[in-house]
Amino acid sequence: MAETERTCEICESPFSVAWTDTHGVAQCTRCGAPYRIIHYGDDKKRVDKPPELTLDQEGAAKVRVCYEATHSRLSAVGLGLSFPGGYDVATAGDIEATNRWFRTRGEGGA
Repeated sequence: MAETERTCEICESPFSVAWTDTHGVAQCTRCGAPYRIIHYGDDKKRVDKPPELTLDQEGAAKVRVCYEATHSRLSAVGLGLSFPGGYDVATAGDIEATNRWFRTRGEGGA
């Protein structure tokens, strides 16, 4: 039986990520969804685990609807996963589009 190709949980594109400046966290290159790629056990040693979306179910649902409406990439900085000046797949236009989408729903920015 062939293995199913991994896809992003938000945009459903083939899984492709770029590192953020937050250790172990990368973003989907298409939508910006954040994934923990490097995992550690309780003993602080690396463990082999598949990538995990770092958003909870409610956050993932909101982000999925926002992406479907705007087709803009999320900002690691705006999601609090990174810090200003660090690597981010989102462009200024992406950030403006997602913030506008969230503001029109009275939810603040992404």
